[in-house]
Amino acid sequence: MRSLVLMLACLSALVGCSPGPVAPVGPRLARAEVAPSANPTADASAPTTPDAAVPSVATAETLELPAGEFFAGSSPDLVGRDPRREAALQRTTLGAFDIDRRPFPGEASARLGLGVAQAARLCDERGRRLCSELEWEAACKLGGTNFETSGPEWTASEGGPAFGETETRIVRGGGETAELRCSSRRALQQDASPRGVGFRCCGGDTNSTPYPEPERAPAFHPLQVEDTRLREILATLPELARYASDFQLFRAADAERALSRCQGTPADLHGWELVDGVVEWAPGWGLPDWVFAGHSGDDAMVVVLHRTAEGFVHGASYVYGKEPASIALTFTTPSRDVMQFSASVGCAGEGGVLAAEPDGRVLAYHRRVGW
Repeated sequence: MRSLVLMLACLSALVGCSPGPVAPVGPRLARAEVAPSANPTADASAPTTPDAAVPSVATAETLELPAGEFFAGSSPDLVGRDPRREAALQRTTLGAFDIDRRPFPGEASARLGLGVAQAARLCDERGRRLCSELEWEAACKLGGTNFETSGPEWTASEGGPAFGETETRIVRGGGETAELRCSSRRALQQDASPRGVGFRCCGGDTNSTPYPEPERAPAFHPLQVEDTRLREILATLPELARYASDFQLFRAADAERALSRCQGTPADLHGWELVDGVVEWAPGWGLPDWVFAGHSGDDAMVVVLHRTAEGFVHGASYVYGKEPASIALTFTTPSRDVMQFSASVGCAGEGGVLAAEPDGRVLAYHRRVGW
């Protein structure tokens, strides 16, 4: 009996929430997402600071951030990430600025329910300005416990293409789960006055650096990657490191053997194409994944690697334990969010599917496949 080992990237579902009424600003703090460490498999939420970033300085009322770099956006494997609206982690440079430690007016209770134009006017009356979304994100990620937030807040930044063509402004922060993250983005109509939205003010020259808009790559693109490079990557991933030392890619000839095992031919794929080595897969927005099949010792496997600004993290994998048979990994451009694989094309119980979820996850599961 063939032994199958299934490893999935298990992530919780995004839970949305609506803004509530006026609420006091308490000690609850936004969880900082910071730049990845030298080890690309490190938890994206670990309290580390990018080497390029200069530590912030906090006073009683403001947080001062000198000119420098930080990583804007979010890691592809982050729970609740919206890849259509959040860029993959990118080094971003901002000039020096200061930002209110607490939402306006900086007292026990935040001023909520104003429109973005009213918020900008109140900042201007204090000789300050409404913060840009990148300033808000940098302060959230680099300010630590000196940056207090308990609800969504207006920024001066326009929504941009990721939010359609309507006139919108970016709102940052708030929410019970994913929306509390420093990188989460959403947009509201700029003439709205939602009762649960606050704001805070910034000082210093305006940072006009635009948000790095997510880009959608071609659905599938073949890559030339050597086995040695894949071994190096696999060795850095705790989920797959045990397969790294003698890993070998399946090439086109190996995939054709999986076809012939049940008397199949390329014509039986009905337009699906065999992967020869590694394919770059972009089912949605954000950085494309690397997908490939291969074997290590007596185990054959299909692997999905999520790319980050600093390397790769495990996305999903499907392992045929104690079964070195070749695997036919296939794709078709019309089915952008699905790939199929089989160790014996045409035989029942021999294959599975890689399915991309709307939030950027990839699930690998066993089922009878059909081309």
